[in-house]
Amino acid sequence: MKAQPACGLYGSPLTGCYRGILALFFMCVGLLMPVQTQAHEVSETLVLSNGTLPPVTTPAGHGYLDKLYAEWFSRAGLHAELLFVPAARGLENSNAGIYDGDAARTEIDSSLYPYLHRVPEPLSRIYLHGFHIDPDIRIRTAGDFRRYRVGYVRGWRVAERLFEGMGNAVALRDVDGLMDMLAAGRLDIAFLTLVPARELAHARNLESLEKTEFHIEKDQYLYLNAKHLDKIPRLTEVLRLMKSDGSYDAIMADYIAEN
Repeated sequence: MKAQPACGLYGSPLTGCYRGILALFFMCVGLLMPVQTQAHEVSETLVLSNGTLPPVTTPAGHGYLDKLYAEWFSRAGLHAELLFVPAARGLENSNAGIYDGDAARTEIDSSLYPYLHRVPEPLSRIYLHGFHIDPDIRIRTAGDFRRYRVGYVRGWRVAERLFEGMGNAVALRDVDGLMDMLAAGRLDIAFLTLVPARELAHARNLESLEKTEFHIEKDQYLYLNAKHLDKIPRLTEVLRLMKSDGSYDAIMADYIAEN
């Protein structure tokens, strides 16, 4: 009886052996693939308080920071859920660990919120102005605000520091109340971020809204609760890479132009 040929790559007698080799090959490839794609696999969702306004973020998730967070966190193997809450409450709940962090803050008082830690790479730059309807108002220095009734949002640290000790300044819970009081003549000036202020004014047909010459420029950052300290280096690295490879500009270019 003639012996069967040894295992080779061709011919019908070798089909079973050939299939075995292929199966082993693809099994090895399958074992390697998760290692290569791991950075883009979502492993955890972080719920972040968010006090930013349209068009920076929107309820439908189409805002500038919505898109930035989607790409940024995906590259870091995470998912971000931005939950709109009043500014002061967002900080309190993030510090307490009820939320995983706060999506966009210029600065915080670490003595009040010791469990919040900043991701050091800036998200974006904001421009804060006083907005008014009266064309005769002139604000060139911080001291000029003392002559007018001014409103700002409670929990915005920049505004709290600017208007500290000014008896004519009032802190409100949210920007809608702030803009409504301005429209009703109960405030002379509303202190707001530039791009959202335009959106709020348009919704109320305040086409005559003017901004003050005095303004403040600040970078915004993500702040994470202390339980997520281990994620800060990775998120920092990924955001820096997005800025260097052009993907950050692709998302944020229109926002930068609006400012």
